[in-house]
Amino acid sequence: MKRIKLFEAFVKAYGEKIKKEEFEHIAVGSTVKYMTSDFTVEESDGVILILKHAKSGKKIQVNYNMFNEKGAIVSNS
Repeated sequence: MKRIKLFEAFVKAYGEKIKKEEFEHIAVGSTVKYMTSDFTVEESDGVILILKHAKSGKKIQVNYNMFNEKGAIVSNS
């Protein structure tokens, strides 16, 4: 499979699955993408993430399955 280099490096690309243990360790303050928008992780209890939209400030709740389907983790490096 060929890989296309993107401008942003992803730890988890859209549609890729991560383990439940990895989801539980997403740190508060991390930058993630959900449905192609940038969000900051405001709260994490290992089951639900509370995400704050980078521009509007609107908060949404996302569970493990929702994040696996429509989320991506942006590399901080």
